[in-house]
Amino acid sequence: MRHVLWLCCVYALVATTAQAINFTAVQRVWDGPNSTGIGSFRPNSELTVTVAANSPDAVITLADRFFLGSPWPPPVAILLNGAQTFDADCDSPHIFYKSGHCAGLLKVKLLGNGQAEIRVPREWLLEAAQEPYLIHKRYETCLATGGETDIFFPSQRCPPVGEFSNRVTVSRPRVAWLLSIQAGHSDILAEFLFLSDSERTRGLAHGPNRTAEWRPDPSHYGELERIYSWVEMGDSSPAEPEQPEPKPTQILTHVFAGPLAKATAETEITITNRTEQPCNASVLFHQGTADAPPVRFNGSYLDSNKLETSIQGGNSQKLTLTRDTGQDLAVGAIFIEAGPECAADSLQVEARYLVTHRDGELMEAFSVLPQTGTDWLSDGDCRILAGDFGSNSDVGLAMVTARPNIRAPADTQLTFEAYDWQANLVQRPPSLEVTGAQHALNPWRFDQPRLVRICLDVPGTENDFQLSLIAIAARTSRRNVQYSSQVLMHPIRPRVQ
Repeated sequence: MRHVLWLCCVYALVATTAQAINFTAVQRVWDGPNSTGIGSFRPNSELTVTVAANSPDAVITLADRFFLGSPWPPPVAILLNGAQTFDADCDSPHIFYKSGHCAGLLKVKLLGNGQAEIRVPREWLLEAAQEPYLIHKRYETCLATGGETDIFFPSQRCPPVGEFSNRVTVSRPRVAWLLSIQAGHSDILAEFLFLSDSERTRGLAHGPNRTAEWRPDPSHYGELERIYSWVEMGDSSPAEPEQPEPKPTQILTHVFAGPLAKATAETEITITNRTEQPCNASVLFHQGTADAPPVRFNGSYLDSNKLETSIQGGNSQKLTLTRDTGQDLAVGAIFIEAGPECAADSLQVEARYLVTHRDGELMEAFSVLPQTGTDWLSDGDCRILAGDFGSNSDVGLAMVTARPNIRAPADTQLTFEAYDWQANLVQRPPSLEVTGAQHALNPWRFDQPRLVRICLDVPGTENDFQLSLIAIAARTSRRNVQYSSQVLMHPIRPRVQ
């Protein structure tokens, strides 16, 4: 089980957030039955576009398998409305016919959980969405006014319905909006469709002989209409809330449940009210910038993986997070927030991981401590780790934003300086990107004991982003591996320049 908790638990998915809009497209392929018209579909292969609050980018998330066969890292182009590209370059002189919207020479980021993300400018996406929206709006306006108002050519009546929007025809709304991806020197690597919800769309997508494995899921229909609503609202829906979300009282930075190699993992959490008065608390299982996979809280599923509970004075409550048999490992963080009526530091939180054989025999149990506001890192904050690296010993890190759904500004990083135990600087390991998503990894390859200085660097002079960071040590032998929490110390001397 060497490093199984860390190497199997690198999860950082940008998905649904409280102040974000998500649009989901399904992959279109041409090797299925009746692959004519708009093609066949792979219902289990999706692409998600996330437009988050106050972000200049739209984040495109899809399976990393689309890029693993390309020389790394491949430049990538995102194409909309029939655009073309060459070598993922929108401005290449080899392109003979340019149309639509193209964002080229983009970077792919592997998220470590089978997913990858690509960022495109938010305004570029909104501009590209205007084309299918205006075609839809022209058609709807012509119907609503009995043909009297043509928004494309206000000086004339609406012409008959045809295949294309021009002076002589009014095009029907699109059944789908195509987003294509090209990587490197390949041809179009993948095509995804945001489907509308109409009888015409369903008829084309289902096909006369197309089985369920080649059809979209019911949830895929209506995404194009949601894009229309986003355009119509002028990109105003993912606005910053009027009141900032309160900071959680305590965070368990790395929590998991489900299959782990040939074993099963669960997390036990004990919350004790140390005061005499009742205290309301919310317990959220989340991936920092995305919803976490659903888990059971003491055997029950809860909406949004969130438990609202009241703990009487002097009482304790135990929560066990589990996953059903056959489900993948769920990894995230636990955010615990005490109600405004609670006294300061009223809740004591403890947690431990339990790893058992399939027959129920306990293999491993070790405790993990929560992080509070005094532990979180802000811009310029540093911590010192005294790691006993080498001789079958290692140390891993886990991190998550201190406020759910609050992403780190672009180019936020953890920087490292490695010293020997006599405080001599020996190495500056590569920096590590920080997004705010829950992330666990072994970032170093040291073979001797080291003092590691870890500092958070957040660009800009005005930001309040904070990061919850923990370290867990692993000691291995031929038979097993033992884990333990590792102290991250506050430094008392300035960073070496």
